[in-house]
Amino acid sequence: MLTLLSQIQLYSIIGGSITLILFIGLVIYLIKRSKPKIEKVIIDDEYIFALYQALGTKDNIIQTSLENKRLKVLLKDTRIIRPEDFKKIDTPAFVVGKEIKVLVKYSPEYILKKIDEIRNEGLK
Repeated sequence: MLTLLSQIQLYSIIGGSITLILFIGLVIYLIKRSKPKIEKVIIDDEYIFALYQALGTKDNIIQTSLENKRLKVLLKDTRIIRPEDFKKIDTPAFVVGKEIKVLVKYSPEYILKKIDEIRNEGLK
């Protein structure tokens, strides 16, 4: 038979173990439940206008579209494009034939919409 002191020690160990298991389970649950935070970036008009200028403005842009997260632009003349303009705005781009594919980090749909708005302003 256990003495009173050893019974208290046994209950303390069992209670501590249960508390530790519950705490670990809670931590695991909270880690799995937490969703990755989506970074919200505001695209300013200055960036969009710099990108528009780097593409050669409306005189050089024939058509714009999206391909995954890439802004795909069909150009009249790829020689007008200056790579240093893309470096200034920290936006990688590569030319394939008469197209340039611009790797836009954030909000490519919004950027496409704003570039098309700028292009179409002269047609109104």
